Amino acid sequence: MLHESPQMLGGPAGMLVETVMRCGDRPVAEAAQQGLDSW
Repeated sequence: MLHESPQMLGGPAGMLVETVMRCGDRPVAEAAQQGLDSW
């Protein structure tokens, strides 16, 4: 699932996932996960 290209998700959620995959910072990942939960 995560092996798919982030663009496949599309929308703000896909952008968040792409950012997290690029950064790899744990705090950023946690913040993005909370953002995904909001969606």
